[in-house]
Amino acid sequence: LIYPRGCKENEVTTGINLQSLYLVATRQNIWLSCSGVCSESLPKLHIDIFKMIAEVFLTLALLSALLVLYLRWNHGTLEKLGIPVVKTHFLLGSQSSFTEVFGPERDLEWFQAHGKIYGVYCGRQPQIHIVDPDIVRQIYITDFDKFRNHKFHAGVAGSPVLGEMLDFLTGTNNCTCKI
Repeated sequence: LIYPRGCKENEVTTGINLQSLYLVATRQNIWLSCSGVCSESLPKLHIDIFKMIAEVFLTLALLSALLVLYLRWNHGTLEKLGIPVVKTHFLLGSQSSFTEVFGPERDLEWFQAHGKIYGVYCGRQPQIHIVDPDIVRQIYITDFDKFRNHKFHAGVAGSPVLGEMLDFLTGTNNCTCKI
């Protein structure tokens, strides 16, 4: 029997048998050095594991909170402007209702429910939908310099038909077609 450094004889009821210490260490996959190991330091291993698990969960909770904050950052922008908004999902915005009704039917329902000008959130991006022809005409004719490009564009690799649609034109082609 030996007594490790740092442990007094009266702190350890029996000394540590090196062979039994090795067996305990190998069965529990714990690396222990013979110097400085007391019977009081073994329970601390379990406390460190719980502390590490708590830190991992705390980190995951913090990252989740930051992700939710990032996804919800722009929510409320349209409401502050006084624009009626389609009911939104907690994280997805108005996209949660995209699967129920699609395309023009969905737009018609939203128009009937919210009026000629209403807002939606496409993910975290606020969008204003305008159904009033007079306002659309004003935007496309007199205010076109403020709305030069669209969010989506077909690009060079896109379909030639999509590349010529007013919704996908960019730059000077967009201005020329609007006039």
